[in-house]
Amino acid sequence: MHTNSLWHLVFKKKYSLLAASSIALSFFSAALEGLSFVAVLAALNTSEHFAFFVLAAFLAQLIRSTASYLGMALASKLTSKLQVEVQSAIYAKVLRLSYSQVSSFKMGDLIEYATSPPHFFPRLSEWSQRLFISSLMVVVYVVFMLTLSSTLTLGILALFGVAAFFQRYLLRKIVHYSHKHAENLAHLNKETAQFFEGMQTVHLFDRGKQALALLSERLHAIGRSSLRLGLWNQLSFPIYEGVTLFLVAGALILGQFLLGERGSLLLIFLALTYRLGTRLQIVLSAISEIAFQFGPLRRLQTILKTEEREEVCGLVEACFTQKLSFDQVSFAYPEKEELALDAMSFSLAKGEMIAFIGPSGAGKSTLLSLLLRLYSPLSGVITLDGRPASDFSLSSWRSLFGVVSQEVFLFHDTVAANLRFGCSHATQEELERAAHFAGAASFIEALPKGYATVVGERGYRLSGGERQRLSLARALVRKPEILVLDEATSHLDMQTERLIQEALEKLKGKMTMIVVAHRLSTIEGADRVYDLGLNKECKSGLNGQ
Repeated sequence: MHTNSLWHLVFKKKYSLLAASSIALSFFSAALEGLSFVAVLAALNTSEHFAFFVLAAFLAQLIRSTASYLGMALASKLTSKLQVEVQSAIYAKVLRLSYSQVSSFKMGDLIEYATSPPHFFPRLSEWSQRLFISSLMVVVYVVFMLTLSSTLTLGILALFGVAAFFQRYLLRKIVHYSHKHAENLAHLNKETAQFFEGMQTVHLFDRGKQALALLSERLHAIGRSSLRLGLWNQLSFPIYEGVTLFLVAGALILGQFLLGERGSLLLIFLALTYRLGTRLQIVLSAISEIAFQFGPLRRLQTILKTEEREEVCGLVEACFTQKLSFDQVSFAYPEKEELALDAMSFSLAKGEMIAFIGPSGAGKSTLLSLLLRLYSPLSGVITLDGRPASDFSLSSWRSLFGVVSQEVFLFHDTVAANLRFGCSHATQEELERAAHFAGAASFIEALPKGYATVVGERGYRLSGGERQRLSLARALVRKPEILVLDEATSHLDMQTERLIQEALEKLKGKMTMIVVAHRLSTIEGADRVYDLGLNKECKSGLNGQ
């Protein structure tokens, strides 16, 4: 089971040296900041070595700036590595989740989870680094100020405490509207992905205006949350600047009262107070900026902390030699009480061709999902040669099958690359042989670049029948033990269907076949036909119905 939080990824041991080096340089930089002020104070209190102490202060600041830059450079390198780590973890998490889990997420959510880190992670890391360095500087200034006058320092810190009290209300508002803004963006991403993926349906049902109205409503919601978040965030800057002036003014009034005639000491104290106020301003700004990024950060935790429900899988390599069986298998989809499949039993001998028919909703797709172990049965057992499916490794189980679905998905790549998705090491000769069997060779060879032709996103450059034949060829390249045809000829013309029927006839007896279909011509060669609507097997093949 793999469950990671963002913090678990960030604080990995392999990044400890890089993080420690950056922190050490930050400490060194902060110490040199204090040393430079010591040198300035010494220069003001002596005339004999004035030039020496001024030069020492200058060199301390120069070295401090160099150390600070190196520390930030290391932190930037760490940020880059962590960003890659986090995104890799998100992709790994999505791909490790079971199909039943990942299918419960909206496509827009998954895309946002995977692509959001580059948008906010560098900024979050940058401000976290500023927060850390400035906090160190604040400690150095406070310690140095305490050595000069503890009473005056405590008075100034009390003034800052008053300002910080009002800061809490501001931060709560920023966090609230950051989360609200992130939610609105997520809704927009989901609906945008949904409408773009269903663009054909939108046009066919003339729903463009309604889609635009919904998206426009989301955009206005984003605009409102963005405005409120921006207003509260922008309000922080004049407040922080006011805090600095407030501290300097307080130091001047209190210093005049407590230090009296010690003008040089008061001057140093004012300089320290100003620098302290500047660093406190950065600290407060950093806290506000981190709060600003809190919304997307919290959403990111949703996917990273999703508990993976791993299917019970054995280590045995699946090998089909005799019989595949369903024994009283039942299944219901999550959040649905009605059974999609109820106590179904059938057996399939090696080399046999069995067909499943039935009305929509009878459970044909559910049957195939269970067969391919995309879902697990609620009750009953699926066995292979007498052994439960859970005894076999998932990868070896799925390697038994070559699947041709009704809805064909092709990648925006070449014909050859799409065919090799079934078997990455297939030779060109094997691709051509599979294409010939599927009746796809002639149209592939007629394409501008043959097997090197890019088919376009989802194969839009091909007709429905061509995509279906390419899908069949991809399944055959895999050289499966069991060929699964899920309405595989539903988009084909009669001539092309006849070519595929002839190819399947050649494979009959050599390859086990499971066919789900509505068209009778598709199942006419089946050895047995199972009617899912009646939940029983027909007498024998098509002729026995």
